[in-house]
Amino acid sequence: METKNLKYGAVIGILLSLGYWVVSRVRAATRLDISMGLPKGFKISGGQLTFIQPIVLLNRTQSPLTITLVDLDFNTESGSRFGRAFFQGAARVPPYQNATVDVTVTASLADLAFAIPDLITGVQAKRIGIKYAGSVGAEGFSIRVADSYFLTIPKIF
Repeated sequence: METKNLKYGAVIGILLSLGYWVVSRVRAATRLDISMGLPKGFKISGGQLTFIQPIVLLNRTQSPLTITLVDLDFNTESGSRFGRAFFQGAARVPPYQNATVDVTVTASLADLAFAIPDLITGVQAKRIGIKYAGSVGAEGFSIRVADSYFLTIPKIF
């Protein structure tokens, strides 16, 4: 009888430990802050515009995070889709620090054609409103993200 109780105790201990680990990973993954850097490296080729979008990931926990996936759709402020960012790999974000992941954004010229009126309005206003939504894979969990930001157009003349 004592052996049976020991086995049950061991199983319960393992399940509690596993539950604690899962909860701590979910908590860590959901405490990830995302912001955007300035896009760079614009190219047009094969009917597509591509550019690099630096994504800054801030880890607000005491344990390192591993980012394995970034899959985001980019839209103008009024909702016209103009691109998709995709990254699959491994990016490590140290505790209480940030890391930048450069993702390639691909925009078909057809999507851009529909977004041009919104983009022109934004350029004239010296500020383009951009919305992004999708998912970020962290610590084995997929986190839904949606936010917006403004890209300020510098005065050239």
